[in-house]
Amino acid sequence: MTAAWSAATSDDEVARRCAGRRHYNLTRKLNAELRRVQVMEMLMLIGAGRGANAAISRALGVSEATISRDRAAINAMGATTCPTCGHFEPGGGELLCGDCEDE
Repeated sequence: MTAAWSAATSDDEVARRCAGRRHYNLTRKLNAELRRVQVMEMLMLIGAGRGANAAISRALGVSEATISRDRAAINAMGATTCPTCGHFEPGGGELLCGDCEDE
């Protein structure tokens, strides 16, 4: 496709391109939100310790960098991870989990 950038574009074509971009971006946003829910569920099951990002990325078929960005977004919403044992708490709360406070 070798069209000149200065070529006139009809209003109908401009509107359809805009609708296509809007749909594409909405789909990506929805998929990211659904994936973050899956990441939170997996973190509650396996914990947030060493190797969690790699295991989750393999299970979901995305890169570890994507999981790291998702975890950063989840943490920004108020979730916490125990620095001692890696227990994941989606609703936030104390820094140390109940198991680690007893020690």
